[in-house]
Amino acid sequence: MVIDLRYQIITVVIIFLSLGIGILIGSSMVGEEGVIKEQKRLISRLETDFNQLRQNNQQFQNQVQSLQEKLETNHKFQEKILPLVIKDKINGSKVLVVYNNDDFKEKAAKMKQILRIAGSDKITIKTVNNLKENSKIETYDYLICLGKEEFFVDRGIKNKFQGIVKRISYLSESFFMSNRKLIKYILELNKGLDDNVK
Repeated sequence: MVIDLRYQIITVVIIFLSLGIGILIGSSMVGEEGVIKEQKRLISRLETDFNQLRQNNQQFQNQVQSLQEKLETNHKFQEKILPLVIKDKINGSKVLVVYNNDDFKEKAAKMKQILRIAGSDKITIKTVNNLKENSKIETYDYLICLGKEEFFVDRGIKNKFQGIVKRISYLSESFFMSNRKLIKYILELNKGLDDNVK
């Protein structure tokens, strides 16, 4: 009897195991269709999202292009009005333009043109090294330093001209990228000159 009970228990366990394996295999076969449907839905949703992103990207590119065209038009307009707006704003002034390295050589030449249009009588351009060699300090209305303020302060340029010139300005490289900034700067110089005359 013990042997029969053991066989019965083993048989019942095998039957339940077989039943479990059958259910598992059956559900996985039926589940594949569900998984496939879910994958198709997911792919469809991703395609829709991708198309929407592509449309948004195209709209943004169109907006960027439009803004770039407006910016270019604005820049051309500023180039045309620059001479008209600054003409004769600092008549009779004497300006010393100092720059610290060859990176600012072109910018110094551009500043000289702008100052000439603005009516400056005397424009002197020097490098920091040339300025140090020349011990004689001439009288200027404005000292324009092309570069970082710290550079000129560290080399004693600010102290050397403090109280001798009416105004000391420090113009960075980014300053020359905008005609608007140049116009505003010349108009501020003009205001400073008028204030000193009063």
